Amino acid sequence: MAWCDFMIMCYYWVVAGWILYYLIHSILGTFWAPDFDSLAFWKAYYETPIALATGAIMVVASIVVTAFGVKGVGQVCRFMFPILYISTLGLAVYTVTLPGAVKGLEFYMIPRAEALLDPATWMQSLSQVLWSVGIAWGFMICAGAWMRRNDDPTFASLGNVTNDTAVAWLAGTAIIPLIFAVSPTPYEDIKAAGTGLAFVSLPRLFRLMGWPAGQIYAVIFYLAFWFAAFTSLITIHEISLRPLKDFGLKTSHAALISGIIALAVGIPTALSGDWLDYYDTVWGVVGLAIGLMFIGLIVGFWTNPARVREKLADMDIKPFVKLGKWWDILVRVNIAIPIVFFAWWIVYWEWMRGWDSGLHTYYTFPGFLILVVVGVILWFVVNKAIDKELKRTGGA
Repeated sequence: MAWCDFMIMCYYWVVAGWILYYLIHSILGTFWAPDFDSLAFWKAYYETPIALATGAIMVVASIVVTAFGVKGVGQVCRFMFPILYISTLGLAVYTVTLPGAVKGLEFYMIPRAEALLDPATWMQSLSQVLWSVGIAWGFMICAGAWMRRNDDPTFASLGNVTNDTAVAWLAGTAIIPLIFAVSPTPYEDIKAAGTGLAFVSLPRLFRLMGWPAGQIYAVIFYLAFWFAAFTSLITIHEISLRPLKDFGLKTSHAALISGIIALAVGIPTALSGDWLDYYDTVWGVVGLAIGLMFIGLIVGFWTNPARVREKLADMDIKPFVKLGKWWDILVRVNIAIPIVFFAWWIVYWEWMRGWDSGLHTYYTFPGFLILVVVGVILWFVVNKAIDKELKRTGGA
């Protein structure tokens, strides 16, 4: 997981740099210039040395924060998260008051049977959950190393999923109705989800809102967007440097070394969208899916869930979520979720539809091999280092 996180970090700093760039220009009012063209503006920035430079700024910032250890990450998140929540809520409230926003709410809230029958809907949802909630990244494992005896892991886990889902729901409420309210082609704009939506369609929509309302909306949106990206980046960085700390390096040195290597390895992704898509497919989709399957195996079968549940019940503080035997069963069943959906995706989305989602292409197989081989090497070396340290300290 640490290796997979590191490879994701190698291109995630590029994306964080994009958001920083747009935040700066939203503050400067660039989107409201008389001759502004959102598509031309994006093409003039995307895959250029300027994109590399803004991403490098994000790497430097991440190194500074993670050099202070988990306390640095915690302090930044403590400041940014409340602002992220409040700004997202404010945007959502404002959006639903716009004329025409009701159609957007209907599109966003009412499920459609034909979409639920499409495997792509479920696979995209699963990959979004992996990304957004932080499943299979090792976030909880890493944070758990600093938990105190009176900290409740069931409350922390429930809060993580609940808060993430709430913010994601609010973000959708803020953006989808806005598109329907101000865009003459809402469905086309929504189809441009992802890069096209955030960096081409939305600046155009903010411009249509007029000044100053559009600029205020844009600044708040990109500020919240950047907070979300930066807090994710430093969390990914914290997990990536853990193996180096296990080798005995100081936190500051581990942060610097991992940050510099991530910057060097990620340079191609800043200058080529194809390279970024390659990294994202191998590490952000396949890598995380593999991580999720291993977590399911470890928690459900390589350890005893009933014993873990009993240990949780014996903590100094009683668990917020009372775990019963149902939890033992659920933990074991979870392993089927990534396996079933991944197989469904391959069989239906690839074979039956003509191999059009990209997993069959030549680069995925070497990427998969690198993921497994380097992961095994890291596991072996790190465990040797930990065993040596335990013998030196007498198991303390």
